Amino acid sequence: MQIRYLLVLGMGLSLTLSGCDLTESTAEAPVELSTVSPAAQTASVKEGVLHIEPSELFAGDAAKFKPFMDTAGSVKLQYTGNKKSIQTYAEIWENGSKTQTLGPFSSSLMNEKSTPVSAEWIISMKEVKKDGEQTQGTHYAATVALVHSNGSSSMEVDVDSSIHHKISAMIPSPPELDIPDDEDAPIWGFQATDESFMKNVDFTPESLKNAKWAVVFKVGMID
Repeated sequence: MQIRYLLVLGMGLSLTLSGCDLTESTAEAPVELSTVSPAAQTASVKEGVLHIEPSELFAGDAAKFKPFMDTAGSVKLQYTGNKKSIQTYAEIWENGSKTQTLGPFSSSLMNEKSTPVSAEWIISMKEVKKDGEQTQGTHYAATVALVHSNGSSSMEVDVDSSIHHKISAMIPSPPELDIPDDEDAPIWGFQATDESFMKNVDFTPESLKNAKWAVVFKVGMID
């Protein structure tokens, strides 16, 4: 498993992976996600709470890009509180058990205390062939991006499975939800199998036990 960081920075950004800081900056001013005016806030955006809601990635003119990113999705994030970074990591489930955790990586918000901030979390996942390698199984490249008015950050993760996948499907994302900023939540998932059928699953551990293979991405706030 390899993790590659691809950075497109606005005013500055800090990423961390497994406790190791990878920092680049193009200006002295801190990166700040787009501020949500009080009038634009929904009642669910509360102090110390991360608000997550579905987002239509291919709405309007963007529909023309869907054939190139058919396994993709996005959610909108809003937060008011003292935490400074959004953290993402992925869990790999195989034959009903969680076998790996990829990441975590985090994007620094650098927001003022109690100032509402917003961003869009976007993912696309595609099957790839590894040149020059006689490998079995199935290999994917997952690209995760955090987009806001001052710039964006992205990372690409190689996700490998030891089995040859015949069929696959995205796991349905949850509706709007609010989570305390000391917790995390699953927001996007993908399952596959080497069999001719597979069961529908959701993000609960009990349901994921029915997946032959799945990857689940989670987000949360960190200091």
